[in-house]
Amino acid sequence: MAKVDGRRAHIDAIIRQAQQEASLKGKQIRIVDPLVLCAKRLFPYLPDQVLSEYARTALRVISNGRHDMTVEPQPTLLIHFLSQ
Repeated sequence: MAKVDGRRAHIDAIIRQAQQEASLKGKQIRIVDPLVLCAKRLFPYLPDQVLSEYARTALRVISNGRHDMTVEPQPTLLIHFLSQ
């Protein structure tokens, strides 16, 4: 389970960094190249094959419009019960 969460965290970091850089330049992300560059800068210790997979997944997430930086993750049911 921790491996999936780490992978998701890496992909989210790549998406945030790439979208921030694209917004500064006034461009949109439509190809995987800027995502690969961001991945290499953020995680230079990971193998190129893994970085390429992360970048392709990040592009799919961006293309499908499933990543909104303003939406926070939904809390778990246990946290909901503890706050009442």
